[in-house]
Amino acid sequence: MSVPRALRRLTPAAAVIGALLSTLPVTGAAQEPAPAGSLLRAEAAGQRELRVSGSRLARYSAIGAATGAALAFGYWSVSEEGRRGGDCRPLECALPYLTLSGAVAGLFLGRELEMQRIALTPRSGDAVKYASTAAALLAPPTYLDVRDTLVVVASDSGVQLVSATATPRALARRAAGLRGIRQVAFVPARGSLAIGTATALWEAPVGTGPARRVADGAVTALGASSASLLSATGTILHLVRGDSAARDSLDLRTPVTAVVWDSLGGSWWVATDSQLVRVRESANGLDAGITLPLPAAGRRIALSATHIAVALGEAGLMAWPRASLTSAQQGGVIAPLRLAGEPRFVFDADFAGDVLYVAGGVDGLFRVAIEPTLRIIDSSRQFPFVTLVKTDGGVVWVGDRGRTELVRVR
Repeated sequence: MSVPRALRRLTPAAAVIGALLSTLPVTGAAQEPAPAGSLLRAEAAGQRELRVSGSRLARYSAIGAATGAALAFGYWSVSEEGRRGGDCRPLECALPYLTLSGAVAGLFLGRELEMQRIALTPRSGDAVKYASTAAALLAPPTYLDVRDTLVVVASDSGVQLVSATATPRALARRAAGLRGIRQVAFVPARGSLAIGTATALWEAPVGTGPARRVADGAVTALGASSASLLSATGTILHLVRGDSAARDSLDLRTPVTAVVWDSLGGSWWVATDSQLVRVRESANGLDAGITLPLPAAGRRIALSATHIAVALGEAGLMAWPRASLTSAQQGGVIAPLRLAGEPRFVFDADFAGDVLYVAGGVDGLFRVAIEPTLRIIDSSRQFPFVTLVKTDGGVVWVGDRGRTELVRVR
């Protein structure tokens, strides 16, 4: 059989490949990825429209077909008439079937690679990669706090101190005997660490010395000012002031999930499963003030000079300008800024100036602009599973569930 006649047998194979390509969801305008540095966005959703690239699939199919044809011609060139096993002749049988098999294999390989490309491409903003350094930890971090020259990291192996330097390194280990550690915070004026566990609130010196039990009960949220501790057990807040053994309490009647001290406002912000509440200390104890509704439980609260933001897990991210709080205090309704959709789950957030760093789990580490509305600037997927982010002095610290390291970026 001649080569042209064999090639005519490839016509059905080409028809099969064309039919497979025609069923794939591709669009002409969105086949190629956006150029580096661009900010292409779908007009309706404000996000980049990501589709499988038909040109890439055709290229992989062509490569597979060419590989199969090369194998067939290799078989033809080294074989001798009458000495071939079976009835499959090189050009009559091997060429069509090897070419078709190679094209189909290339098509499906190309589709898999396209799915991976789409999964790694941010739907909004640019893709970036940070220069970073890291300090080894005993276990993946579950909570962290930063103060001046030290970072304190909570994990299943206890509490570990890390130097907050350009090349971080692990220092002392504290509270090694405690189990079920949930949160940790520096208390600068007392030179101590507040440690919340599944059974009690503890306090331990930053240096050497044993930890002391401050209060019983599972700690669901924990925050510290320069000299005071505010912890939550279920729906009840407990305040420990200075060295006093007395505690003030306030029942918010809804489970407390996050607490943070606001040094600018001289008050506490408390997130629950349905609201964000400003709590002030007074001579009579704790007083609840401004209350802002939340669509889901607040996981973390981030503060800047101009805004207050809350990480809401699957519900995304919400933020309020501080200037609008006066209206809320007078009974007015204020509309929050909202970011939803990407990242798909917001674990943590913290401000560095006017930029919000957001821990998005498998979606990576995001930078979000706060004004005039929440907008993704860029994101990095160099971290497998980002669950913690903390900023201090322009430096960003990242905790990753997939790594036994504390990472310093910027």
